[in-house]
Amino acid sequence: MIDLKRKTIIFLTMILTVIFSAITSNCIVSADELDGYTKVDWSWNRDMETTDDNAVIVGGNIPFWRYVNKTDPSNNNAIWKSIYGDELSDDEVTKIWRGKLDEKYVVASVDVANIKDENIRQYIYDHVDEDVPDLKFKFDIDADVEGDSNNEKAETLFNGDIGYRVYRDGDTCKIEMKFSPKFYLIDGNDESLSDEEKVLPNMPKKRLPRARYPYSSVIFSMWGYEGGSNEHYGALEVVEGNDPKYIYGQSFGYGDILEKGKIPNNMVYPNFEAGEINQEGTWAGTVESDMLDSNLIRIGQQYKQKGDLWYYSYGGAVGYNFKFPFKVSLGLDLHGTITKRFINSTTGEVIFEDTESIPFGESDSITKTYVLADNSCKAIIDNSETEYIYERYKVINGSNSENVIEGTSVYANVDLSPNTPNKTLEIYVRPDTPIETPTETPNPDNENRPPSNDEVPDDEIETVPLDPSICDSDTNTIVWQEQTKHTVSTTDGKRLTCYHTYTYKAKLKVDSIKLSPDPIKSGYGLDAEIKTSISYEQTNAQKSYSCSQRLGTRTPSDKPKPPTKATARLGWTSKTFDGDFIQGSMVDMNKVSSNSTSATFSAPYNNIVNESKLYTDLWLSGTKEEPKRHKIAFDIYGGGVDGTEWCTTVEKTFIINGDMYEDAYTTSTY
Repeated sequence: MIDLKRKTIIFLTMILTVIFSAITSNCIVSADELDGYTKVDWSWNRDMETTDDNAVIVGGNIPFWRYVNKTDPSNNNAIWKSIYGDELSDDEVTKIWRGKLDEKYVVASVDVANIKDENIRQYIYDHVDEDVPDLKFKFDIDADVEGDSNNEKAETLFNGDIGYRVYRDGDTCKIEMKFSPKFYLIDGNDESLSDEEKVLPNMPKKRLPRARYPYSSVIFSMWGYEGGSNEHYGALEVVEGNDPKYIYGQSFGYGDILEKGKIPNNMVYPNFEAGEINQEGTWAGTVESDMLDSNLIRIGQQYKQKGDLWYYSYGGAVGYNFKFPFKVSLGLDLHGTITKRFINSTTGEVIFEDTESIPFGESDSITKTYVLADNSCKAIIDNSETEYIYERYKVINGSNSENVIEGTSVYANVDLSPNTPNKTLEIYVRPDTPIETPTETPNPDNENRPPSNDEVPDDEIETVPLDPSICDSDTNTIVWQEQTKHTVSTTDGKRLTCYHTYTYKAKLKVDSIKLSPDPIKSGYGLDAEIKTSISYEQTNAQKSYSCSQRLGTRTPSDKPKPPTKATARLGWTSKTFDGDFIQGSMVDMNKVSSNSTSATFSAPYNNIVNESKLYTDLWLSGTKEEPKRHKIAFDIYGGGVDGTEWCTTVEKTFIINGDMYEDAYTTSTY
């Protein structure tokens, strides 16, 4: 009985048929190059996380099987079977492996149903006919292939470029790769190897090369022992000594064949998935995988004894498994769009139009606030004051052209969600010239509207933040370097170390600061929210001196992290009318959400008033007749990369137009 703990040591693949991943299929195609396919960009979306749920293997293996006539196993009767043909000669196969024949393209596909992430699967099903516009891809070569990058590994494994596509196939959807493979075995001309190290043992009638890890492996067909079941049990793979699966004395090797083709004890342990893969072997449903014993197994269904030689000595029941696994990681990069359109209300002419793309990220919804005019009612177009007079706005659903909301406020909030990802903001303005027709009565609330931005002169600010800032200097950009190395040989035989130095730049962006309500009466609290995001890019790559390896694009080992803290600096301490303490002038914000690229902060919970707000002091100036501006500073810090933390300061103004006691009154009933 085989020890269950040795499941990973040796595995069975398929019978003498095509061997691929259980979820992939491969075939030769006649189409020219990569027509109809998108070229794989190995540097694309390198920062996208790969998980068991969002990744799938495409490609698998390409096997070649050698057959000999069971009654006359001479070399002249031998044929090979593979996706390249069912009756290939030894010479034809050798030319294919050496690249002596015209390059052929292979396609390998996987059913989208094998992607565990339900959101990604459903998105593909719903948008495959639109070329899945918001689907992100990251491609990796899932093998221990030589090369410092996927691009270098690809140059080793394939001829030219690799293509991919996502398409509908009947009732299913598939991800498909198209490539022209290169084949690697032990080089028979390698003078550093002995003859025994170059060829398979015990085959005096036919010299076959050994496989070369990790590019290929040798596989043998397994059958029941002579006088036993004589039934097919699948294929047995040779585990090379440099393969991580190899265990000395327990892994099946080239020479581990006993009398009449038997396999030594404890050299076979089938993996549990093989019964699903090998539908043609006896194993499928009739042989329990944990009961299969190598004592019951031999190499080859037929054998002939001639002295100490057995059937496999003629090179039959032998195959090679060439490995080309692509790991494809997928993600969704859903965006909403807001089209901002300024319209001359007197002529109907569109005087300015701009469409903004906004990623949803991990948010269920996005709210974008637009300032449409300044205090003089001058329209603000493309962040600049104009000579147009602002009148009103309208928000339209981009999916059905229905009006969502309209008004005359100088602020317009546009809400987006995955269900309503596209909206149009129409802003109606008129030239700043006298007109004969009466105009709309101004909204009294607009008299106290805030400025178009927070760049308000200090002499117009009643209260400024407490100094000093937590940040010694503004650090919203971080530049760092990482280095790799490899050894090269010079023409005079010397071994030198070549260093590759990669330079990266990361940026911190404050996406939005929200204070509400604004205007506010003193004594009340402000809801506060700060949204931040980070990004990074490779800006340079250099070699220490000339070497053959290409630099290309490399994902940094040390990835930047978003800020971890934010502190509000106020110009006041909040107290009640009687002088009781409510909130200090330095308030640590609460981090409410964070991922690898963003962080959001909000006002912390206040135990005194049981609310999450930034409180204004009762005595801050500002009345309905004379509203006043006040400023809050937010220091955002922590996170960063390469030992350097982010630290930046942003400011936000708001208006006070009264105090909370104006809202307090009593009534008497007689």
